[in-house]
Amino acid sequence: MLVSTLARGPVFAAAPALLPSAAFSAKVGQRLVVVVAPLDARATAQAGALEHAAEAAVEASGKFELLRGVEAWDDRAASTRSARTGDAQSLMRDGLKSLDDLDSQKATQLFSDAQAAYRQTDLTRTFEGYLEASMMKAAGHAVSGENAQARSELEKAFTLSSKLKLSDAWFPPELLKFGELQRKLVSNARGKLTVRTDPPGAPVWVDGRFRGVSPVIVEGLAGGKHLATVALAGYQLLTDELMPGEELLRLKASEGAGRLLAGLDRIARDPEGPQRDAAAQELGTQVHADQVLLLVARKSPQGDKLEVTAVRLDTRDGHNAAYQLGTLAPAEYQAFAASLLEKDQPRDGKEIVTHFGGSAGGGAGLATRKTAGYALLGVAVLGIASGIFFGVEASAAQSQYERTLQVETVKAADLASRGRSFSIIADVSYVVGVLAAVAGALLAFTRIGAGWGSSAPPPIESTAVEPRPTTGRPTQGGRKLDDEAPRKADGDLRNF
Repeated sequence: MLVSTLARGPVFAAAPALLPSAAFSAKVGQRLVVVVAPLDARATAQAGALEHAAEAAVEASGKFELLRGVEAWDDRAASTRSARTGDAQSLMRDGLKSLDDLDSQKATQLFSDAQAAYRQTDLTRTFEGYLEASMMKAAGHAVSGENAQARSELEKAFTLSSKLKLSDAWFPPELLKFGELQRKLVSNARGKLTVRTDPPGAPVWVDGRFRGVSPVIVEGLAGGKHLATVALAGYQLLTDELMPGEELLRLKASEGAGRLLAGLDRIARDPEGPQRDAAAQELGTQVHADQVLLLVARKSPQGDKLEVTAVRLDTRDGHNAAYQLGTLAPAEYQAFAASLLEKDQPRDGKEIVTHFGGSAGGGAGLATRKTAGYALLGVAVLGIASGIFFGVEASAAQSQYERTLQVETVKAADLASRGRSFSIIADVSYVVGVLAAVAGALLAFTRIGAGWGSSAPPPIESTAVEPRPTTGRPTQGGRKLDDEAPRKADGDLRNF
């Protein structure tokens, strides 16, 4: 009991320094990144859809600042795209000012430059700006009396969207009529575009609208060039101009793909254990996210559904703010993700809550550890009590032995034997009691040794690593990462 009390001392002494539970609760402004870890081929094919649905749920919740996977693992390119968005907006303001000043030639050039700048941004977010730049470029030609050039630009713009609204402040009546004609032609178009990606299963946007995960078939398109954008975590964002027909877009690995692959490999090795959370926590820390929404997916025996283990955890200490299991059809992905964002799992006192081994009760690992600790403390009390009892019996036997006459040999031998037995039992009881007290105190009142016994690999380094190759992965550093790797019994281990 003394050892137990001493072991608790440092924990109690540190308690005032701990932050209250409210400090870790979800609040507006916290950066959250979605990580999808597929464990087989079927889950890999649906990873992009699951990622997109979860990110859409995060944005719709309004509780977090979403850090998109395509940005998190390609931060320098994302910063460049953000800067180009600022450039495009500035060029648009300058173009409007020039148009107001009746310098239509300068305005047309500025709008053209803005259009080019928007092409280098994330058009899944900035497509409306690109469309406006296209329309204003046509307006610049119209104000200059260059109606042929204006019609050409309007035709291109209406090919992308039939919802353009032309202002009579910039366009003469004949061009307004031309715009209405183009609107009708686009509304009745029957063109079809099939977009495939390598790797498959990537989210695809065409003309600013999300169309699903590849392969995607988009119907009702006008003839002419359309803008297709593909965004998938671990790959560079790709935008290309496509004509109706069938196209294959090959994605390139992003700068941070190696770190993501290493983390997903580690999760795949321990999908229900502590290394799952540790890997997710480190992935979130690497991209400066406050929380990680981890979705571990595998094929379900129920048709085309996925079995998903979802954990939302704090990158600061790994506390599971939300946990849920689900067997999901694609239409259920977003609602499932949204349910994980509604409220936070309260902490167990000042301890973090974890969910390992597929338990859904919350804090199972911590509760089991504490229960074992208290049980060992009980054993320690019994052991020490037994040691005291048998020690007293051994002393009593020794006293009787010393008072026994030498001629009473049988009685003396019996007392000596009893004394030795009681002494041995007392010594063993003391040792067992002390060891049980130490082990019980460590389990019940500290987190020392919480990760013992895990066969998972060591933590991921914060710098880029060269991951173990597996099928279907991107390339990095000029080397293919899609070589054959050992397969699990249920299929191909792929992470995107």
